[in-house]
Amino acid sequence: MRAFLLALTALFLMPSWAAAQQCEFPGILVVLDRSLSMRSTIGGERKWDIARGALDNILATHGDAANFGLMIYPGPSGSGANGVVGPVGACRAELAEAACTPLAPRCTTGEVVVDIARNTRQAILDATVWPDGLTNSYTPTWQSLEAANGYAGLRRNDRRNFVVLITDGWQCCGVYNNGSACEPEDRALIPQKVSQLAANGIRTFVVGFGGSVDFQTLHRAAVAGQVPRAGCDPDAAPDGPNRCYYQADNNAALRAMLDDIVRRIADEQCDGQDNDCDGSVDEDLVRACESNCGEGEERCLNGAWLDCDAGRAVAEVCDGVDNDCDGDVDENLTRACETECGRGVETCRAGRWAGCDARVPEPEVCDGIDNNCDGTADEGCECRPGERRDCGDNMGRCQPGSQVCQPDGQWGECEGAVAPTA
Repeated sequence: MRAFLLALTALFLMPSWAAAQQCEFPGILVVLDRSLSMRSTIGGERKWDIARGALDNILATHGDAANFGLMIYPGPSGSGANGVVGPVGACRAELAEAACTPLAPRCTTGEVVVDIARNTRQAILDATVWPDGLTNSYTPTWQSLEAANGYAGLRRNDRRNFVVLITDGWQCCGVYNNGSACEPEDRALIPQKVSQLAANGIRTFVVGFGGSVDFQTLHRAAVAGQVPRAGCDPDAAPDGPNRCYYQADNNAALRAMLDDIVRRIADEQCDGQDNDCDGSVDEDLVRACESNCGEGEERCLNGAWLDCDAGRAVAEVCDGVDNDCDGDVDENLTRACETECGRGVETCRAGRWAGCDARVPEPEVCDGIDNNCDGTADEGCECRPGERRDCGDNMGRCQPGSQVCQPDGQWGECEGAVAPTA
């Protein structure tokens, strides 16, 4: 019986265990440029050493938040290039063939030197020691991105996968149509290869390091990578503040930008998944929102942003509030109204109905109108002011006169009449 109860308990616990196993930390492949220009300095420190320290800092602070791997290009093996877009002149030096070697890799395609996995900090630190005697190390960026797209570690469907490209220069390992190592048309292959990564669900962050980068190509690549930096404007100048790639010009900037990238990858996102693997989905996610009515916040629920509390435009009502959020309050609001004298229209003013234009009762005057709106006109009046009538007698010596109706509606004295005498 006890064994049965234990088995039953395990059965009830299994769904929670299985749900926990569904969370997989994201995979990040850092694609790092190791061309000779990375030996130049910024602030007295070699760019390569700055990049190495920045990567180690990220792994020290965020290593538990993702699975990290590393590709170095040109590939450390020095075995040559293996791109698929035409012959790539793997190891040409000038116009002559030359052997590729580990210390003269030339255009050797980038190679994964640390597979994407947990706890790779030390392995990446060891792999980024600059080899003594390294020469003839060029910049096969598109070839390396193409190779990353074929890397099995980025093709896992049970997790989100990302590439972080860090480069300090221009594509300089071409298809060698004319023997040149840096053909301008090859620059367009970089955004193309990034788009191919995105088509396979692999998004690419692009980081330019130092002042000699191909900002136009990196800008286009960042847009194609589908994770541009905040403030990105695809139509903006690629060397301006609204560029779409990350531009790091010193040690502090590179560290800050890599920190931002990893946080964007590892932090909980509004996508219906448990990104940070804490057992909850889309928890505590809010963001700014706005409507015609102002600014507010909205919350994430089941992968969708909902319930922006900035307010919604509704039909204007007479309440002293700009209900339809057009900048005017209580505008163009009228309604029917009535008094004892009849119907009219009134207008909303400052949240109150006022100005009914229906006639209001007035003291009755003798003008043929029901001034006091009691249903009777000219009550108490003998005549209308100014009206005349004959008066007196015209018999014998008598002659008639006339009376004029006074302003109070009463007949005045008979004037001009000859009255009878005794």
